[in-house]
Amino acid sequence: FFTGPRKFLNEGLIRALMELKQVGAAEAGAVVEAWEAGNSSTADVFASLQDLAGDRLLVDKSPSYGESPEILRRARELFPAARYIHLMRHPCAMMESFVRNRFDKLLGVETTSPWRMAEEAWTRINRNILELMGEVGTDRWLSLKYEDLVAQTDESARELCRFLEIPFQPALLNPYEGERMTDGVHAVSLSIGDPNFLKHDRIETELTDAWKGRSEEHTSELQ
Repeated sequence: FFTGPRKFLNEGLIRALMELKQVGAAEAGAVVEAWEAGNSSTADVFASLQDLAGDRLLVDKSPSYGESPEILRRARELFPAARYIHLMRHPCAMMESFVRNRFDKLLGVETTSPWRMAEEAWTRINRNILELMGEVGTDRWLSLKYEDLVAQTDESARELCRFLEIPFQPALLNPYEGERMTDGVHAVSLSIGDPNFLKHDRIETELTDAWKGRSEEHTSELQ
């Protein structure tokens, strides 16, 4: 469990419990506190979540795992049948988003060059993930490019469904419609996931290159 500046990352777990148990933030938070107090293992927590999810697939989207090769390998040991989806994006696009959203501040890190920090994060995380890819069977690994997912949404979504062995649903092409668990745990909480998600109402292919005009003036920092 996270503490200190990253404590807010625990809200994803609380929000998942709110959805699975159909309860409020206080009751879901109490469950997490009980897990913490009892020093519950990661495997035990995931087993509880899977029991609540029933026959649905349990998905964990935690980019912070990529920071640690040990965490990635531990996940492979704990969940030998897990399938992995590696969603990649052009490094400069990720870096521009990192800096624009001030993730250095959000993570409580002091730096004189958030662009350099973003570059190092992209490189480190993707290197760790690619190393894990070499240790996992190809039948349990799928790599997707963000640019392809946005420009060829139907084809990419169908490829993803084939990989997960689940039926394709047209709703996948309209991620901004319906209840998608994008709200925060509390009324004053940040939304769970991408902070820019709620600013859009459709998949916008033109955004794939939007970073170019915004980051050009900063490229000298990356030389």
